[in-house]
Parts: sequence; C-alpha cells; structure tokens
Amino acid sequence: MRWLFLKFERSLCYPKVDIPSYTVGVILTNCKLPNENYGALILADPSPILFYAISSTEIRCLVNIPSEIVPSVSNGEMAHFLKT
Repeated sequence: MRWLFLKFERSLCYPKVDIPSYTVGVILTNCKLPNENYGALILADPSPILFYAISSTEIRCLVNIPSEIVPSVSNGEMAHFLKT
C-alpha cells in the first residue's frame, strides 16, 4: 500500500524547484537599534530587512534578496550590496 502512496506523491512533485529569494545575514558591531530591547523591521526596496540584537555589542541584520539579483560573494559584490 505504501508503494501506491509513493508513486502518487512522485506524480505530484516537480523536479525543478523555484527559489524566489535568499536570506543573507550580516553581524554589525557597536551599533544601536532605534528601540533598545526590540528588533527593527525595515520595508525597503527590493525587500525587507530585519535587525535584532544578539549580544550587548552585536546586531544581526537579515536581508531577503530576490533570486534574480543575488550578487556574487567571491568578488565582493555581496558585501558592497549589503553596505549600500
């Protein structure tokens, strides 16, 4: 009986998976959030940015980047993209 379910599940799945976006993280040191004990969400173009404290001196920044414009990490484009 399980074989029938596996065959049915495979018929519903597509081998190609679309990845609409990637989440990239950066650690910022010696920065302040607008409200101390709360995270901050910025609705920016082209995607939202999330900031939250992970220690007394570090803030994690998570940026959602659409998959069409993902910069290269190896040549420094990603660092430039995140800084600007």
